[in-house]
Amino acid sequence: MGFRGDRAARDPRLRRASASLGRRLREYRTAHHLTQKDVAERLGWDQPTVARLEAGLVSPNLATLALLSERLGVRVVLTPEAGGVRVTLEPGDS
Repeated sequence: MGFRGDRAARDPRLRRASASLGRRLREYRTAHHLTQKDVAERLGWDQPTVARLEAGLVSPNLATLALLSERLGVRVVLTPEAGGVRVTLEPGDS
Protein backbone atom coordinates (compact mmCIF):
# COMPACT_ATOMS: atom_id res chain seq x y z
CA MET A 1 0.00 0.00 0.00
CA GLY A 2 2.90 2.34 0.42
CA PHE A 3 2.60 3.44 4.02
CA ARG A 4 5.54 3.96 6.33
CA GLY A 5 4.05 3.99 9.79
CA ASP A 6 7.24 3.23 11.72
CA ARG A 7 9.26 6.08 10.25
CA ALA A 8 6.37 8.56 10.59
CA ALA A 9 6.22 7.79 14.30
CA ARG A 10 9.90 8.74 14.80
CA ASP A 11 10.32 11.81 12.60
CA PRO A 12 8.48 14.92 13.84
CA ARG A 13 8.36 16.45 10.35
CA LEU A 14 6.73 13.33 8.92
CA ARG A 15 4.30 13.23 11.85
CA ARG A 16 3.22 16.81 11.13
CA ALA A 17 2.84 16.13 7.38
CA SER A 18 0.91 12.92 8.07
CA ALA A 19 -1.35 14.72 10.54
CA SER A 20 -1.91 17.53 8.03
CA LEU A 21 -2.93 15.05 5.33
CA GLY A 22 -5.18 13.21 7.77
CA ARG A 23 -7.01 16.42 8.71
CA ARG A 24 -7.47 17.38 5.07
CA LEU A 25 -8.73 13.92 4.13
CA ARG A 26 -11.25 13.96 7.01
CA GLU A 27 -12.39 17.47 5.97
CA TYR A 28 -12.81 16.29 2.37
CA ARG A 29 -14.73 13.21 3.46
CA THR A 30 -17.13 15.05 5.75
CA ALA A 31 -17.66 17.90 3.26
CA HIS A 32 -18.69 15.29 0.67
CA HIS A 33 -20.88 13.39 3.16
CA LEU A 34 -18.79 10.25 2.82
CA THR A 35 -17.99 7.62 5.42
CA GLN A 36 -14.54 6.14 5.87
CA LYS A 37 -15.94 3.01 4.25
CA ASP A 38 -17.06 5.05 1.19
CA VAL A 39 -13.58 6.52 0.81
CA ALA A 40 -11.98 3.11 1.34
CA GLU A 41 -14.10 1.63 -1.46
CA ARG A 42 -13.09 4.43 -3.84
CA LEU A 43 -9.44 3.79 -3.04
CA GLY A 44 -9.62 -0.01 -3.05
CA TRP A 45 -8.62 -0.15 0.63
CA ASP A 46 -10.26 -1.31 3.82
CA GLN A 47 -11.86 1.13 6.30
CA PRO A 48 -9.19 0.74 9.02
CA THR A 49 -6.53 1.92 6.55
CA VAL A 50 -8.49 5.12 5.91
CA ALA A 51 -8.91 5.56 9.68
CA ARG A 52 -5.13 5.24 10.21
CA LEU A 53 -4.45 7.73 7.42
CA GLU A 54 -6.95 10.23 8.85
CA ALA A 55 -5.41 9.81 12.31
CA GLY A 56 -1.98 10.71 10.91
CA LEU A 57 -0.56 7.37 12.02
CA VAL A 58 1.03 6.55 8.68
CA SER A 59 3.12 8.45 6.17
CA PRO A 60 1.98 7.77 2.59
CA ASN A 61 4.40 7.57 -0.30
CA LEU A 62 4.00 9.39 -3.63
CA ALA A 63 2.10 6.50 -5.21
CA THR A 64 -0.48 6.71 -2.41
CA LEU A 65 -0.80 10.48 -2.84
CA ALA A 66 -1.31 9.96 -6.58
CA LEU A 67 -4.03 7.38 -5.86
CA LEU A 68 -5.80 9.82 -3.53
CA SER A 69 -5.66 12.47 -6.23
CA GLU A 70 -6.90 10.18 -8.99
CA ARG A 71 -9.67 8.37 -7.13
CA LEU A 72 -10.99 11.34 -5.13
CA GLY A 73 -10.61 13.91 -7.91
CA VAL A 74 -8.43 16.23 -5.85
CA ARG A 75 -5.05 17.87 -6.24
CA VAL A 76 -2.65 17.05 -3.40
CA VAL A 77 -0.54 20.13 -2.65
CA LEU A 78 2.61 19.84 -0.54
CA THR A 79 3.91 23.17 0.76
CA PRO A 80 7.31 23.25 2.47
CA GLU A 81 7.32 25.13 5.76
CA ALA A 82 9.87 25.68 8.50
CA GLY A 83 8.56 22.78 10.59
CA GLY A 84 7.90 20.34 7.76
CA VAL A 85 5.37 20.06 4.95
CA ARG A 86 1.78 21.32 4.98
CA VAL A 87 -0.59 19.18 2.95
CA THR A 88 -3.77 20.49 1.35
CA LEU A 89 -6.36 18.87 -0.89
CA GLU A 90 -7.78 21.14 -3.57
CA PRO A 91 -10.52 20.49 -6.11
CA GLY A 92 -9.09 18.70 -9.12
CA ASP A 93 -9.21 20.14 -12.61
CA SER A 94 -12.38 19.18 -14.44
